[in-house]
Amino acid sequence: MFASSLAAGAGNIFLVADDGGDVAGYAMAQSVHDESELLNIAVSPDRRHRGIGSLLLDAIIDRCRGLGASEMWLEVRASNAGARTLYETRGFVAVGVRKRYYEAPREDAIVLRADIRTLARDETVPAPEPGLTAGRADSILSPASHFPRQETR
Repeated sequence: MFASSLAAGAGNIFLVADDGGDVAGYAMAQSVHDESELLNIAVSPDRRHRGIGSLLLDAIIDRCRGLGASEMWLEVRASNAGARTLYETRGFVAVGVRKRYYEAPREDAIVLRADIRTLARDETVPAPEPGLTAGRADSILSPASHFPRQETR
């Protein structure tokens, strides 16, 4: 999925959260016309609950919006309460279920959708630790041009 998404070029977004030279997390999305899909977002287990996932989600939504997308879709494991809560704080709502979508273990996926034209950060989400910001010039979020990691500015 990584290789094909990154090789496709235009409309594909891959962001890396860099924490002192270590990959703290990443997010991948695809944007075509007025729709976008969050393909994957992940944060290293030892760096969770520090606001990195929120930064990545906000940044990827901003990038998709900048490409002209007005809505974003995603699938999330039914059991992933933490991710579902994060998405809900950003205005995502459940619109369907994909039965037995995930493997190892076999599990349903909840399909979520949001109108990203009006989304704003929910300030009830814990702020990131000092030094981790989502500003365009900040080094924590870097668009990657190909896998595994080549940063461009």
